[in-house]
Amino acid sequence: MNLARAALPKNGKARRVDASRQLCEVLRGWKTLRDAEAVVEGRNTNRWVFPAWASSVGAQETFRRFWARILERAERRYRKPHTLRHTYASLLIQTGEPITYVQAQLGHHSAALTLTVYGHFIPRGDRRAVDALDDAPAHPVHA
Repeated sequence: MNLARAALPKNGKARRVDASRQLCEVLRGWKTLRDAEAVVEGRNTNRWVFPAWASSVGAQETFRRFWARILERAERRYRKPHTLRHTYASLLIQTGEPITYVQAQLGHHSAALTLTVYGHFIPRGDRRAVDALDDAPAHPVHA
């Protein structure tokens, strides 16, 4: 989904953050609904998925209130929105995505930083990994 950029992140470097197909479909549906409402009400459509957040100084506070209502309706305890970032990273790591991909998604300056923060989510190997070496083709050792 091609969403316009509101501002650069704190490191000043733009980056692409991937979104799932399902999320993109939900956002497209939401945008289509908002555009249809605008047409019915005689307003111009807006290129932003969430136009109030893109244009207001208090966008962050608006999002926090909206976020709190979402959690309340879902009957979940309050978590800071930043928690989503940690969930995103930890789930990517636990499903085996390369640490360099997670680093790029988070905008970390190095994979070492990503490992420092999220390394404990990397699945640990077990004896099966070592036993699998028994089935590997033999290669001569070069001295």
